[in-house]
Amino acid sequence: MLIAGGFFVFQIKKETSTPNLITWLTGLLVGTINAPTFYKIAGDDLNSSLIMFASLSTLVVIFIYSLLKNKFAKPTLWDIAILVVAIVILVLWQLATDNRTANFLVQIVIFVSNIATIVGLLRKKLKEYPTSWIWGVSAYTIAVIGFLFKGKTDWLMYFGPILNGIICNGVVYIIAWKQNKNKLTNNKEQ
Repeated sequence: MLIAGGFFVFQIKKETSTPNLITWLTGLLVGTINAPTFYKIAGDDLNSSLIMFASLSTLVVIFIYSLLKNKFAKPTLWDIAILVVAIVILVLWQLATDNRTANFLVQIVIFVSNIATIVGLLRKKLKEYPTSWIWGVSAYTIAVIGFLFKGKTDWLMYFGPILNGIICNGVVYIIAWKQNKNKLTNNKEQ
């Protein structure tokens, strides 16, 4: 996960990635909730929770770097709508009385915020380079395999890493890969 974060910062610096402010802001805010609640879901198992703490660390670095270098894309109306949905879900999270409900709701918020990046890519308002995203998918895949080998049976431990870590990051990877493949093909033709 830390490698994925390093690649992402490099991609932002080289302007091959344009981060979506809403996705990264929401990710940063809820990541601070996700990591400790996931730790509790994992039965206070630090080794199983490292993926979430590494993810939070990369979120902090990427967000601060993008903010200081003014690299975030300008939010669209779609982004604002997603932020409103995320805030509504965060309000529901505040009403949650246990770590399980909180962690489930946090995963939904992260999922909704990831949609902002996916839509931004599809509408060509954002650009991404696939390298960091495949590293992220790989990190979460390895974490899920680790959970299986440890005999973790709680479905909630798998929910966030699979939904957001593998599926959402995977969709961004595929879109970025296709867009960059098309750019290379068009450049060769010219």
